[in-house]
Amino acid sequence: MASLTHPHFHFESCTYHNKASTSTDPVDYDDAASEWTLDHEAHDFGHPLERMHNWDEDDEELYDDDAQSWLSAQDDVLSRLQDQRWLEAQRDLEDELNDTTPPAAYQGYPTQPVASSSKSTVSATVHFKKVKMESAELEVIHYLNSDAMRSDPWNHSVPTLEIVEQDGEAYLMILRLHPYNTPAFQNASDCIDFARQLLEGLTFFHENKITRVNFSPHNIGMDVGLAPISSAKWDRSEFPVRYYLASLSNAIHYDGRHTHDDHIVNYLRKDIKSLGSTLRNIFGETRQLQFLSPLLNSMTASNAATRPTAHEALSILNTLCGSLAPQQKFEALSR
Repeated sequence: MASLTHPHFHFESCTYHNKASTSTDPVDYDDAASEWTLDHEAHDFGHPLERMHNWDEDDEELYDDDAQSWLSAQDDVLSRLQDQRWLEAQRDLEDELNDTTPPAAYQGYPTQPVASSSKSTVSATVHFKKVKMESAELEVIHYLNSDAMRSDPWNHSVPTLEIVEQDGEAYLMILRLHPYNTPAFQNASDCIDFARQLLEGLTFFHENKITRVNFSPHNIGMDVGLAPISSAKWDRSEFPVRYYLASLSNAIHYDGRHTHDDHIVNYLRKDIKSLGSTLRNIFGETRQLQFLSPLLNSMTASNAATRPTAHEALSILNTLCGSLAPQQKFEALSR
C-alpha cells in the first residue's frame, strides 16, 4: 500500500506489483500550444534554479486537521481500489463506455481529452485511469513514482498514489487535478511561476532521459493545495499551487547510450518547441509579458539546432525575470 499525504505535501512512492515491458520505437507527436503561474522569490521558495526541499514533518503539524480530513476521505477510495469487486465493476464499466468518449484528467475542458487511448473515472480527490500492462507509459509511471524520483521537487508528473496490476491491465489511482487557469492568472508573477514550474519539469524529464512529453494545454493540471476552490476567485500569492502534467502516454524513457542518437536529439528539441509554443499561445500579446519574447522566440526557433536546452531555457527565464521591478510583477494583466 502506498503512503498518502495531503496533496500539497510529500508523496511517497506508489506500490508496484509487476514490471511492464517498454517500447522506444519513434512515434511522431504534435507540437503543443498552452496557458499561465507564481514567483518563487516572492514566496521564499529559494533560488529558482535550485531543487527545493520537501516539507519538513514539523510543517505538516500546521495543517494537521486539514491533512487528517483529507486522509479520512480516502478510506473508501482505497478500499474500493483493493477490492476485487471494485476491479470487476471497473471492467464492466469499460465495456459499457463508448470507445469515442474522451476521458478527462480533471474537471473542465470537456471537449479536450487528456488521454484518448485510456478510460478513466473521477472521484472528489483522485482520478482513476486504466492502462495496458505492456505500454511504455506504465514503465515511465513506475519510474517517475519511485522514491528517488517522487522526492525531487522538479518532478512535475502527476503523482500516482497506487497501482494495481491484474489480468494484463493496470489500474492507476492518480491525484485529481484542477484546470490550471481557473482562476485566471492575475499578474506577471502568476505567469512566471507557471512557466518556471513547467521548465523545471522539462529539465527534470530530460535529466532523467525522458522525452516526447506532451505540454499541450489540456494536459496541464493544477494541485490547488489548501486553496478555497469553492470560491469563484482566489489569489495564488496567498495559496501557492503546483502544476503537473496529467498524462505521459507518449513519453519514452530512453537508454543513456542513445542520448546522442539523431531521433532522441530530435525528440528533445521538439519538447522544447512544444513547451515554448504552449507558453506563447497562453501568454499571447499580454503587454506585461512581452519581456519573455526572447525566451519564447529561442524555444520555438525554426532551426531546431539553435533552440536552448531545457536547463538553458530555465536560466534565460530567471535572467529575464531578474530585470523586473516588484511592481511590474504584480501589475494586473492587460492586453
